Amino acid sequence: MQALYYLVYIWLGIAIEASHYRGGTFTWKPVSPQVPNQNPVSISFTQRHAWRRGSYFCDQTTINSGGTVGAGSVCCLGSQCGSLGCPLSTAVPCTDFSVSQDMSAGQASSILSLSPNIKVALTFTGGAWISLNSGGGNWAVTTQISTYMRADGHYNTAPTSAMVPVKLLRQGFSYTWLIPTADTDGDIVKCRWASATAVVPTNVIADECAGICGTFPGATLNSSSCMMSYTASSVGFWAVSLMMEDYEFSWQTTSMSAVPLQFIVQVYTSSSTCTIGPSYTGTRPAGACVGVDIGQTVVEQAIFTVGCSGVTLTDVITTSPPGMSRGTVTQSSSNPLEYTMSMTWTPAASAWGSNLVCYTPIDSLGQQGNTQCVTYLVAVTAPELIYTSYVNGTMSPVGTVMSTQNVWRVECTKAVNRPSSVAYIRFYQTSTATQVGVVTGTEFCGPQSRPITDPNFWPFNIFNSAAYANMTGMTTSSTTTIIPNVTTQAVSTTTANPAITTTGITVPSSTTPYTGMQIFVIHLHY
Repeated sequence: MQALYYLVYIWLGIAIEASHYRGGTFTWKPVSPQVPNQNPVSISFTQRHAWRRGSYFCDQTTINSGGTVGAGSVCCLGSQCGSLGCPLSTAVPCTDFSVSQDMSAGQASSILSLSPNIKVALTFTGGAWISLNSGGGNWAVTTQISTYMRADGHYNTAPTSAMVPVKLLRQGFSYTWLIPTADTDGDIVKCRWASATAVVPTNVIADECAGICGTFPGATLNSSSCMMSYTASSVGFWAVSLMMEDYEFSWQTTSMSAVPLQFIVQVYTSSSTCTIGPSYTGTRPAGACVGVDIGQTVVEQAIFTVGCSGVTLTDVITTSPPGMSRGTVTQSSSNPLEYTMSMTWTPAASAWGSNLVCYTPIDSLGQQGNTQCVTYLVAVTAPELIYTSYVNGTMSPVGTVMSTQNVWRVECTKAVNRPSSVAYIRFYQTSTATQVGVVTGTEFCGPQSRPITDPNFWPFNIFNSAAYANMTGMTTSSTTTIIPNVTTQAVSTTTANPAITTTGITVPSSTTPYTGMQIFVIHLHY
């Protein structure tokens, strides 16, 4: 890491009509991170802003046509500006909207050409926030971009973050929620409160929050886990201003970059006896990492559940990249508490790296669930289990196996890590034979393998009929042993069913990628 940095300030010189802003975030990445000694260094700068929908209208037609929301310009201030001038507009294509929350949000990316071996600060300023219980007035959304090369010989990619523009909390309850972050480089990410007097390289003081510095009293922030806690004791509106910083090594005390996240917290009162808000329940688990090729169309079914009977799901606030479209929220015909919504996206080449897609459900009582995100890692292919046929395929053993069999082998298309899910292989009834993320890749968050839906993927029969009799509810078919109602346990423990093996099932202790592209030891839970 270099010891000396240069700072450039970006200043917005255009006033924004009062009470329209709902928060925003910046992030950035080098266009060619692995090409050394660039001059200039091309940086893809991404900005996301939320506004009052009554001021900047957006609907699905606006999104489909590429219509923009917001106003203003990002301008450069300082001796290092050169000819940069005012290169960026803050009017960005709309990507998300909410009728119930009166919100429009948009995102755009632009290319900046910067000198090597400098840090530049970009600040979007204006006024004003919605009327707040504490602070308010002007805003300053600030980030720092470094064009120094990292110790690994690459240019740094900043973290990304996301949050619903207006987070709803019910008065009288205590809450803890995660600030979603992602870092394509796999760096350590820490969160902190924004500061009006942040000391940056060359001893320049940067204002990161303007009128909303320290204006969320009583809230606590864990810098390592990025968990925020708050007891909603008073009704009203508060603005939150945070900074996410990335560190290549744990011993570093100076971050490589800092990116902002600003949003509003609204505390409301309710007399309803239902205190369980809606939740995101899949199909992808919260925090999942999905590898997506450029130009590959992704169709996801997001599932949500309301907490009480008689309550309906009225809205889902999304945070999504440009080009992603959402379907309508549909109630399940078999479970009135469950709702689904489709999301479709074909990422362009410019979307390479981490892309957060976040869901925040709202029910008919005004209760808002926690924001849950899925990371799409574009231009990274997820590993897959190699399956040709059970005769010439990679699965072993197949056919008839003994009840004492405790080692199972399958090959993968690339090096893999131990998955974060609780077991390596699970057995399901044929009607629910879907397993996501049997293996994960080694890149950043570990892109998960695709679901396995073929009931004949790994055909085998267990020879010992006495073992069958000891396992309540177990049935067999001509190809695959099916065990219904499976539950799993943590990967830190190994529980072997004595009907399957008397020698125990071992789990690799290493968290590093497996050597080669094979999984030799399978962790079974029943």
